[in-house]
Amino acid sequence: MYPCHFLGHEDGGMMGQFLVIDANATAIEREELPNGDFLVSNYPNPTTDWTTISYSLEQHSRVRITIYDSLGREVKTIFDGFRSAGENESVWKAGGVAPGTYFVRLEIDGMAHSHPVLVTR
Repeated sequence: MYPCHFLGHEDGGMMGQFLVIDANATAIEREELPNGDFLVSNYPNPTTDWTTISYSLEQHSRVRITIYDSLGREVKTIFDGFRSAGENESVWKAGGVAPGTYFVRLEIDGMAHSHPVLVTR
């Protein structure tokens, strides 16, 4: 399976970077971005009906969390607003979507990171 990792582009569009994801994975570890601006993880992953998206902010920031399917179509915006510095969480209720690989796109003050979520039944 070769799902696409979406990255924001300066013209507002999307560009892709391919990741190989182990279909037998049972957990995902916290991941730090190279510049250290924020951390993101989700649990449980894989999930059957919900997952908690956790992230850490160095400062009060504008945050947008959007879910995309494996074809890059927007499924749902989970949060769009401001969050305080420190640990933050949002929940995605994934019970209404088909099984498959989805991507959580976390945008913080214009910087974006995508994280895969496997939905199973």
